[in-house]
Amino acid sequence: MKNKILSIIMILFLVFMIATPVFADDPPGYSQMQKVTDVGGTTKLVSAGNKILGVIYAVGIVASIGILCVIGIRYMMASPSEKADLKSRAMPFVIGAVIMFCAVNILQIVAKMAEWLQ
Repeated sequence: MKNKILSIIMILFLVFMIATPVFADDPPGYSQMQKVTDVGGTTKLVSAGNKILGVIYAVGIVASIGILCVIGIRYMMASPSEKADLKSRAMPFVIGAVIMFCAVNILQIVAKMAEWLQ
């Protein structure tokens, strides 16, 4: 049961993390930045939001790598009974990391959609 849940979580994680670039061209005379600046200064809001999301993403990456290293080192040095305890404590970490990375990507997608709809 745990393997199925972990597999589903990993598949969802991969789906949200894969970004497909689109090389589309705007019509002549059309500028996305011009569209955003015409709304009345929302470029400051968009740039501030992008900076905040970037900081959250960077802090999340550093924290998750650090915690993963600590858990990995403890796992290598642990006795068999401690390994079972570490495995049970590692699952909430994995779920939390997946949620954090997915949340940041979903917020970036929502921000892009908001830009397009303006």
